[in-house]
Amino acid sequence: MTFKINSGPGSFSAISQVSTTTATITNGVATAQLTSDTAGTTEIYATYGTTNSTTKTVRFTAQTVSLTASSPAAMNSDPITLTATVSPAVADGSLVTFSVVSGGAIASIGGATSQNVPTSNSQATAVLTPSGASTGTVVVRATYGTVNSSDVSVQFASITSPVMVLTASKSYLVTAADPILVVASFYPSLSSGTLINMNAAGGAGVIKVEGGTYGTSATPGVIASGALAGKAYVYLKSSDSTTTGNATVTASYGIYPTTSAIVSFLPEIGTSTKSVSLTASALTKIAGRNVTDIRFNIVNDAVSNSACYYKSITPVALLGTLIPNYQQSDANSTVVSFADLSGTGVALGSTAPVKLLDIEYGYNPVMASLSIVPVSMTVAGGASVTLTAADFLIQ
Repeated sequence: MTFKINSGPGSFSAISQVSTTTATITNGVATAQLTSDTAGTTEIYATYGTTNSTTKTVRFTAQTVSLTASSPAAMNSDPITLTATVSPAVADGSLVTFSVVSGGAIASIGGATSQNVPTSNSQATAVLTPSGASTGTVVVRATYGTVNSSDVSVQFASITSPVMVLTASKSYLVTAADPILVVASFYPSLSSGTLINMNAAGGAGVIKVEGGTYGTSATPGVIASGALAGKAYVYLKSSDSTTTGNATVTASYGIYPTTSAIVSFLPEIGTSTKSVSLTASALTKIAGRNVTDIRFNIVNDAVSNSACYYKSITPVALLGTLIPNYQQSDANSTVVSFADLSGTGVALGSTAPVKLLDIEYGYNPVMASLSIVPVSMTVAGGASVTLTAADFLIQ
């Protein structure tokens, strides 16, 4: 039996080896190992005499290290927590090195420019502590073995050297159903209601405040309470659902230096429809009670140079009086909720899986992988049901 690579990286080594790609057949089975030092997708097949097997596709993934900061900025008296995640998973106790690439006079990690931290569940954390005497930008990095994360920049501010930061998804599909949020944060903080001048340039995107009209400028106020308390935000969407390119959103206020965020508007390459259902384990937890509220996030793993946004969601008819609501305001999470305002709830039955919805995604360049992060479930009478990812099925 001869094993062959049709396309992509990698090489074969036969277990019952005759040659590099040929294995002997024992009890009707031939086995070979496929390995690759390069990430990518490989198409393989096997031949016996003049007969070819069907092709199979194998995906090789490279070891990666991602690094995030608990905040993009802070006052020069406040520490920032750094979290490194190694993928694929590594053994607990594996060492990740956190390093200050530049700005060592402004802040340190463990009192030095680098620190080795053991992993737990493939993650490691370190604290970036400011000196308290300086302000400016600090660049940090995480390393596992020979693999480096992308550099992450954070800023430290003071009363006399304030900082304003804009955050937004790096990529967006022109066909996305929902706008995304562009959020301004302030160091030191501003009073609620303070108006911030924001503008969109480049032609690909337009902005608006809550309840406003889309255009190239908007003046949001600093929010008093809620998840975005102390911040100001605008909605950003495609100007015409077809124009691609970059949209540059800028924000300015008083002595705070003007800052900007660039969002790449990408064309839709393809679509994919998935269904989300509850599994038998979820029905066991519900125990025949009527459901009055379900909340969960559908998370995709699209990275900064790709995009995956929902285009439409179709709830199934059996949900009856459970009123659906959906929103995807960032690159990776679609927020889904079903709520029954009557309080009597809906019986989901006892036969699994119980389909909740169909969701159609547009994507560029490939469809991302999806997972569920449960938020909450409530049944008639007000009792809460704790769900896990295993209680949901995506197919």
